[in-house]
Amino acid sequence: MGEVTASAPGKCILTGEHSVVYGLPALAVAIDMRAKATVKPYEKGKALIQAKQFNKKICLPLTADRNIIVESDLQPIYTSIINTLKLLRIKDGVEVLIDSSIPDASGLGSSAAVAVATVKAVSEFFGIHLKENEISSLSFESEKIVHGSPSGIDNTVSVYGGGILFRKGRIIKVKIPGNIPLIIGDTLKKRNTGGMVSRVRENYLKYTGIFKPILTAIGRISLQAKKFLEAADLSKLGELLNINQALLESLGVSTIELEKLVYAAREAGAYGAKLTGAGGGGCIVALAPSDISQNIASKISEAGGRAYITQITDIGVRIE
Repeated sequence: MGEVTASAPGKCILTGEHSVVYGLPALAVAIDMRAKATVKPYEKGKALIQAKQFNKKICLPLTADRNIIVESDLQPIYTSIINTLKLLRIKDGVEVLIDSSIPDASGLGSSAAVAVATVKAVSEFFGIHLKENEISSLSFESEKIVHGSPSGIDNTVSVYGGGILFRKGRIIKVKIPGNIPLIIGDTLKKRNTGGMVSRVRENYLKYTGIFKPILTAIGRISLQAKKFLEAADLSKLGELLNINQALLESLGVSTIELEKLVYAAREAGAYGAKLTGAGGGGCIVALAPSDISQNIASKISEAGGRAYITQITDIGVRIE
């Protein structure tokens, strides 16, 4: 047996963070930053995991014993391997090499992309073509380990690519009109999705009458943003990004590091900019004409962030 490599894209939430946890819609897109998983044969009953971005390598038994404790960085990969092999009823060993261009713990769906690519590569290595919903379901189990109570939006976008209006239990595909550039600004400060979601929930329970209308407004922004995205009205879409950022700030999930990058992008001519993901750190996303993307990236760097110029991609999980 040779080897199989699969890749899956990261994701960017354009609008709807946190509101999606409460059953309201969020607008998310796949971005052209990918995680790759390469699977090779290995000793029966064992899995050798290598993750280049963490510079870690570990050999683990392929067992149903869920009490095996793995480093948090590698646990989602291990879980993806275990669950996929269990579904396939295969006991052969595998070597899995992870190589991701998506910054870790930054709100860009790194863990989901890694899980999706791993499930796809492992199943295809054994000649089994899982359906997209099966890959998404298996990857979601790994996401629970990372985020506690995830919405499912990350693994869904990573599997299908393109854009989706996501509401728990319902997915509406969004038509993406041509290449739409996005500039990502990384604060280089890792964030904890589970912790931020818990913080918002605590305040929601304490001040329900205040927080509920804010979350409802964010959900309405997503519905309108879908229309502007499909119409390629980037100027109006940018305005909604700015409004969404203000509401997220009122929820207490923005930070001074995020704000610096947001305002640097806006002052450089972006249509709009906001944090993307749970907040508390991680990244911002800026929407701008392609001819000034490089200038915006430079201004983000000057403001202390690490900038990436990417674009929305229609390509979900695939074999390389």
